[in-house]
Amino acid sequence: MTFTLTETVAPKTSKFTSGQHEPVPALLTPYSAFPKEITGPTVWKREDFINDTSKWQHRWTPELIAELEQSYEEFKARGVELPQINKVSMKSTR
Repeated sequence: MTFTLTETVAPKTSKFTSGQHEPVPALLTPYSAFPKEITGPTVWKREDFINDTSKWQHRWTPELIAELEQSYEEFKARGVELPQINKVSMKSTR
């Protein structure tokens, strides 16, 4: 069984952050249609991650933190709200 979602975009004045919107009843799948067991290469197993923290932990360097802070200040100065941050608005800050 394959499910395909159509793209639904929240209005620009939405109170929601990027990618969030009111539920679309036609796109909801009933619980009974979900698989009873999930298998395959995308399934996370404890033994795959317990001894290799690089798979699930990220170490922030001072340089990365500074870059994030600078980006935040640039968006704040331009009055860009969180829902408005996207690839286009990111490019216009560089």
